[in-house]
Amino acid sequence: MPQLAYFLLYVVVRLFALLPFFVLYLLSDILYLIVYKLIGYRKKVVRKNLKHSFPSFSQQQLLKIEKEFYHHFCDLFVETIKLSSMSTETIKQRFSVTNMEVVEKLFAQGKSCISLSGHYGNWEWSAAYGLYIKPPAKALFLYKQVKNQAFDKLIQTLRQRFSGECIEKNFALRKMLQYKKQGVATFTGFLADQTPTARNIHYWTQFMNQDTPVFDGAERIARSMSYALLYIDVRKIKRGFYELTLIPMSDDVSATTEFEMTEQYVRLLEQTIQRNPSYYLWTHRRWKHKRTQPTTSNIE
Repeated sequence: MPQLAYFLLYVVVRLFALLPFFVLYLLSDILYLIVYKLIGYRKKVVRKNLKHSFPSFSQQQLLKIEKEFYHHFCDLFVETIKLSSMSTETIKQRFSVTNMEVVEKLFAQGKSCISLSGHYGNWEWSAAYGLYIKPPAKALFLYKQVKNQAFDKLIQTLRQRFSGECIEKNFALRKMLQYKKQGVATFTGFLADQTPTARNIHYWTQFMNQDTPVFDGAERIARSMSYALLYIDVRKIKRGFYELTLIPMSDDVSATTEFEMTEQYVRLLEQTIQRNPSYYLWTHRRWKHKRTQPTTSNIE
């Protein structure tokens, strides 16, 4: 039954994906009216997040970001659908990396790397990373499994279209160790602005003017495996076009202090968001946890 549900879901997605971009963006404009104007999907969450993140902004400024965000949010939906039919040439034109030589240099030195990014721009098109990684090196993408099996399989299918490999986050370390033992260099993408579960909070800091628990797993893995850390700075050039720049954070995480790289990541992500806040995922309940006691190892 899950296989049939996946097949039907994929057929529907594939049919919509065959539509040209201008038609999909017209559908996105209609979807915006439904999601934002009619339903008001998570509008209270968005407004709360924006108000706390930009306390000095006027009501007009916040409303402008809010509207632009929902337009972008609906674009993300149709762009993700389009992923199932995009050619290699099209995705590389629309999702470009300005300085892939940074990774190639690390691979030449025999180093694997972990990239840190956030829910900014179009993270679903990160499937295109696989096109920029030359074999035998591997592009790996971490993801969190969803309960619906058909939808989970669809996500994996879309994200693995361009030579990348999807890995459920709970099996990430095992898979990375496996490739390391085989002598295969890897480029592993972490969406590191996920909210950690309450029992997995090890680090708090100020992020977007709010006390925030931060996922530190990427730093811990990079430290234990002697991997390099990179930050992915995303710019939305125009509708349907994104440009990525790789910012080296550390070639040797073991030489840094605990949480230093996690803190650096947070500051870099803040800079990306503040440049144009409309393209961040404001519907996410990012600040649902509250600190109950001080943590001695935090950098404030």
